Amino acid sequence: MPNRSESILGTFGGIIGIIIGALSFIISGIESVVRLHFQNAVVNSIIMVVVAFIALFGAGITRRDRLVGGVVMVFAAILGFALFDGFYLISSIIVLLAGIIALVEHFR
Repeated sequence: MPNRSESILGTFGGIIGIIIGALSFIISGIESVVRLHFQNAVVNSIIMVVVAFIALFGAGITRRDRLVGGVVMVFAAILGFALFDGFYLISSIIVLLAGIIALVEHFR
């Protein structure tokens, strides 16, 4: 199977999202230990990693079906940006671009 740009971009964006989510989890975990109470940031970090895995799932699907993979990646990008604003911006832009490329290539 040939490497498609949307699959590579989606995978890259998902990995960046996982890294950002993991860093957020570590930082919020340390903060919650110092303050001795559970923060919403820990839950947000977990959700951020789940959204990144959804993006990776979409990137993997594009090898079989560009339409479904593109829709999943666009959904993950919009969800990540809507929930986490600027903190997830880089990953959202990369995954959104990959999703748009997949959709354009499907309809071409």
